[in-house]
Amino acid sequence: MKNICTVLIILLPYLGKAQQTLVETFGTVSATTTIAAHEAAGNFDLDDLTYSGTSSIRNTSSSSGYSGASGGANVFFPGNINATLTVQRFSPNLSCAGVNATTITVGLRKEDIGENGNNFTFQYSTDGGSTWSVSVGVSPLLPVGTGTTGWYLRSWNTPGNANAFRFQNTSSLSTFRIDDLVITNNNAGCSLPVRLISFKSEAQATGIELSWQTGEEIGNSHFDIERSTDAQHFESIGRVSGKGNSSVKQVYSFFDASPKNGPNYYRLKQIDFDGKFEYSRIVSAAFIGTGIFKVYPNPVSSMLRIELPGETEIGSAFLYDLTGCRVKEFSTAALKLEGIDNGIYFLQVQTKDGRIFRERILKMN
Repeated sequence: MKNICTVLIILLPYLGKAQQTLVETFGTVSATTTIAAHEAAGNFDLDDLTYSGTSSIRNTSSSSGYSGASGGANVFFPGNINATLTVQRFSPNLSCAGVNATTITVGLRKEDIGENGNNFTFQYSTDGGSTWSVSVGVSPLLPVGTGTTGWYLRSWNTPGNANAFRFQNTSSLSTFRIDDLVITNNNAGCSLPVRLISFKSEAQATGIELSWQTGEEIGNSHFDIERSTDAQHFESIGRVSGKGNSSVKQVYSFFDASPKNGPNYYRLKQIDFDGKFEYSRIVSAAFIGTGIFKVYPNPVSSMLRIELPGETEIGSAFLYDLTGCRVKEFSTAALKLEGIDNGIYFLQVQTKDGRIFRERILKMN
């Protein structure tokens, strides 16, 4: 019985304009990393896509030997487990006409000199992954024999109505890797309202800060900010106006001053002037209690003490001068400041649960 190792990529209506090319190099890692951890750290290039699955990101056998090889991390397809990678964008809500073909190109590595690529197959779907096309192998086939292990560029085409595609390793023995995924869409009649570059959340002392960036906006009315405690049932908690039409990067933020205790999940509902909308990927941050963050005495001469809310523990603390240079590092709630020149400094405290607190400090003898 064959074990199947799959990379699933759900496009949904991502590509727009006459032609658009998207490139995913899979970032960098210092060691083998799960897809979930890589995604949580924001280390994929296309942050407006959501990545999940049971495959791994690795930093060995880096891509080389073809034009555009990034040489960083890559996706590893073992031959003995049922690994997957799913990449998904917004929920579908666009009606596009005149869509031609989409070309999918990857750097593909084989690690068995006898493997010609027949075990590495490609499929596409027009219904979001409910059904799939007949598998198509590598064309042209990979060379075999001594000295043929390495990286090769290979491409596949999908019809204009395809909204998902996947790669499969159907071998129980051979292993493969992919890197430098390039998606090119020749699309004459569909314009993407908003291209989201990033969406992040960060717990602060009194709430949760949301920040996001767009690379392009067409008819963007506004963003509804939605929150959930279970990542399934969302409610609207605020609204941020869009820029309408923009071809340059725009930066947005929203502060949730009343988060729920524990995990909070957020998503953006981007709404066009014509009422069409799309959802972003979901981000999360944990908020623990409503306690008080205190730093005293301030001004301080020698010993500075930190008080954190609830049972929160210090992970690290850094003191910066006005130029942004780090002056000293601490790991306890009692900070000895002897030997530090008088003046204004900024203290940044990061807790073990990931929250960040900041305070201005006046050092004087």
